[in-house]
Amino acid sequence: MLLCDFESCGKIFSNRQYLNYHRKYQHVHQKTFTCSEPSCGKSFNFKKHLKEHEKLHSDKRDYICEYCARPFRTSSNLIIHRRIHTGEKPIQCVICGFTCRQKASLNWHMKKHDADSFYQFSCDICGKKFEKKDNVTVHKSKSHPEVAAAPSTSRALEPCPEEVGYGSYPDLPDPSSSSAPDGALMPVPPQNVDNFKQFQELFKSFNFSAKTSL
Repeated sequence: MLLCDFESCGKIFSNRQYLNYHRKYQHVHQKTFTCSEPSCGKSFNFKKHLKEHEKLHSDKRDYICEYCARPFRTSSNLIIHRRIHTGEKPIQCVICGFTCRQKASLNWHMKKHDADSFYQFSCDICGKKFEKKDNVTVHKSKSHPEVAAAPSTSRALEPCPEEVGYGSYPDLPDPSSSSAPDGALMPVPPQNVDNFKQFQELFKSFNFSAKTSL
């Protein structure tokens, strides 16, 4: 397999004769036969190629599949379609042996061998790369269901239990400060943040008892 090295072309050919023919008439010589369809304007080097192309703008379908009677505008489209019935896959990748029915499929397949440009979307959990963004979503739902199903929250994070203490709540006096009555035992802040309301009630009752004892 030979690759056309003209910029932004990338077409692949089975032998050098076809490649040279392609380069000569697709990239070197000026195309002189232009499609008459106003919305098209494509040009071709040969009149026969123009006539084949102009059939795409017509509803006329003269090429009929002998297997399923499906009609086609051009003979080349019929040839490619017929391979669905015969199972023929004459186009092969020289790198991995992948086979397909038409050159367009091979050109698309070849992009996969350039992983950096083809697999642009990666999973933020495991780093696996994918061709499309939707593939990442499907992958995460199957391989990381616990993360994909986790509800998002905008609530501020609570302080860790290890960090909970008198300094975490400025409205509570430090037991070593002068605001604590002599001989009084201050309640110990809870290690569990969820029990802080219970601790507040306990502190209030302690504060009230300390005042009445003075």
